[in-house]
Amino acid sequence: YSTVAGTYLYQDGELHADGSSGFTSASWGPRISSVPGAVLYDKYDIFQTGSNSETNVNIRGGGDNVSYFTSISNVNQQGLLSEMTLKKTSITSNIDVRVTEKLKVTTGLNFTEFKNNRFWEGFSNSSFMTTFLSQPNTWNPYPVYTENGTLRSFRGGSRNPYTWLKDNMIRSIDRKRFTPNVGMEYDMLHGLKLTAKVGIDFYLNNRSDKLNSEGYDYPTGLYDVQKTSNFFVNSDIVLSYTKKISRDFSLDALVGNNIQNTTWEGSQFTGTGFVLPNIYNKNNCSTIVPNDWRGQQRSTSLYGQLSLAYKNMLYLTGTARQDWTSTLAKEARLNVYPSTSLAYIFSEMIDSKKILSFGKVSMSYSEVGNTPGAYANAFSQDVPWLGWSGFQLPYNGTTGFFPSTTALNPNLQAEKSKELELDIETKFLDNRIGFEASIYKSWSNNQIMSVNLEASSGYSNALMNIGEIQNKGVELMLTITPVKNKDFNWDIAFNWSQNRTKVIKLGLNGDPISLAYDLFAVEGESFPVIYGNAYLRDESGNMVIDDDKNSSSYGYPVQTNDRRVLGKVEADWQGGMRNTFTYKNFTLGAFIDMRVGGYIESGTDSYLRFYGLTTATENRPDNNMWVMEGVKGHYDENGNVVLGGTNDAQVRYDNYWKSWAGLETTVQKSDFIKLREVSLFYSFPKPILSKLKIVKALSLGFVGRNLWHKYDKSFTGADPEASNFGDNSAQQGLSWYMFPSTKTYTFKLSVTF
Repeated sequence: YSTVAGTYLYQDGELHADGSSGFTSASWGPRISSVPGAVLYDKYDIFQTGSNSETNVNIRGGGDNVSYFTSISNVNQQGLLSEMTLKKTSITSNIDVRVTEKLKVTTGLNFTEFKNNRFWEGFSNSSFMTTFLSQPNTWNPYPVYTENGTLRSFRGGSRNPYTWLKDNMIRSIDRKRFTPNVGMEYDMLHGLKLTAKVGIDFYLNNRSDKLNSEGYDYPTGLYDVQKTSNFFVNSDIVLSYTKKISRDFSLDALVGNNIQNTTWEGSQFTGTGFVLPNIYNKNNCSTIVPNDWRGQQRSTSLYGQLSLAYKNMLYLTGTARQDWTSTLAKEARLNVYPSTSLAYIFSEMIDSKKILSFGKVSMSYSEVGNTPGAYANAFSQDVPWLGWSGFQLPYNGTTGFFPSTTALNPNLQAEKSKELELDIETKFLDNRIGFEASIYKSWSNNQIMSVNLEASSGYSNALMNIGEIQNKGVELMLTITPVKNKDFNWDIAFNWSQNRTKVIKLGLNGDPISLAYDLFAVEGESFPVIYGNAYLRDESGNMVIDDDKNSSSYGYPVQTNDRRVLGKVEADWQGGMRNTFTYKNFTLGAFIDMRVGGYIESGTDSYLRFYGLTTATENRPDNNMWVMEGVKGHYDENGNVVLGGTNDAQVRYDNYWKSWAGLETTVQKSDFIKLREVSLFYSFPKPILSKLKIVKALSLGFVGRNLWHKYDKSFTGADPEASNFGDNSAQQGLSWYMFPSTKTYTFKLSVTF
């Protein structure tokens, strides 16, 4: 994180400039160097060097009619804090049995157990990074408690100190997942094959949040436990036929049926009001709020494919899929999705392969669908949140339900996406040069989005087919082997991609739709964009400063009356380069990738600037007074902008960051270049291994990841790729109090017997 290094003093009871006492969260005091006795505390010393160990054992074998494979892996990870741990054990096994010449049976299973202890992230008064980053640099976090046993704080309360959270809060996740499958292949006749496969995906997930009592946030304690289970069954039956029609033509065809069924259930209780501290048990909670849920979703599909090949160089393929899904109304459940492709291997027309080793061009068109989640468009009743009223249900043993505020839409249909793609793949000079290119365009209509409704309707929102989004882009890959001889190889791989999204339509009136915080879908713009009020500027780009002395914002920037696009999340382009050097038994590799363009909203800066803890607040006047650059101006009673001369109003510097800094100040560029990976491996030669007899292969290596990066100077967060919302494309571009990114160094030993 690039926050203030501690140039300015946090002012507590003893160090207020006016001699007053009390609590404050702000670091708007004098320079540390000018205050005798002021000390800069390095709060980052709470972090430790993490560690990770991983063990894998693979067993492979078989005979003429039976083959098997088993893999066992174990991961133990110690995080940046001693309380942050991760343990993962996986077992994978596959067995193939040739029962008869015509019948083959396959079985497989995978079991994974995942245990993780971590802290809350994001914006919360009990989020570790929230309290860590907001702590002033000149406040001593130790001891945690005062002499009389009360919790120390640099402010009046509400936010739990990170030093206290470290020992009094944890989120534990225990997940077990079991995925067995069984399949068969039966050669019915020459060229005619029946294939069937059934798979199950079953997992149990237990999550518990433990927050001790006697803190500022949840002062009576919190014990929240959620248990969920999911049972997914997937079956496919496929009848395929292969026929050599003539010397030049061959035919492949198949028809199939797919059935998917998912059932799930869960329960949760939230306990507060601890009788005794640090005891996490239902019986220790004075108040318990229970919750449980269950559901089911099912889909059935029929599909077919027909492929025609000419001389192993021209391929024409067509497919069709017909889906029925339970999450739509009966009249909307049936949907058909076709696709077609044409591929031409033009290198087959050339006898000599000295220059062109391989060449292929292909075109394809496809349609796919997406349906809403289960019960998303079904009547439901919920236990309402009534925290604003001072109590919650159940109240005095009585509970209640309110109808859902989401209106039903009987006309809801499946989303449909269509895509056109053109690909080319070539290799030259005995595969020493390779080039691949892909150009695509896709468009989605009938997109399902949640739309806000007028309060007079009695509902807050409804799902509607109102969206239409377009994607188009280019992907390129270039591989080169500049040097290739007996002892030394040098391989280079370049990749480059560019994607452009555009929101074509949003409902009848085209109003922007909120996705999360300041992320919106806006017609005519990429998806998503950071959208909000901007600083008002004149034709020359000068900021307009409020000159109305009767206004509370006098001397500070005027913002636009309308919201505008302040930044697009989507990158202009992305690329990378991998170099691999092989000298005898040594292999050295390095991978660099980069992203250019795109923006991210820093919720961290949005909050910390109020307290004078961001780099943007570092270069401040000593007397806390300044004149903002810009021109005088204001809105008149008719909403027109009235401009004056150069601004000369002197105002408080800290008040700008506390009250008048706009959303623009938290929009940062997400450009980066990263040394993603460096690796060095040595494979022991066979003459040495022959002396060990039972060892068939042995290698020793080192891998370093995220060893170096360069971010845009405007970016102040942990990592521009990190997001509180994971991989949700609609909610990328938001960063709130993430844990610092890490470098990893791995030593690897691989032995084959």
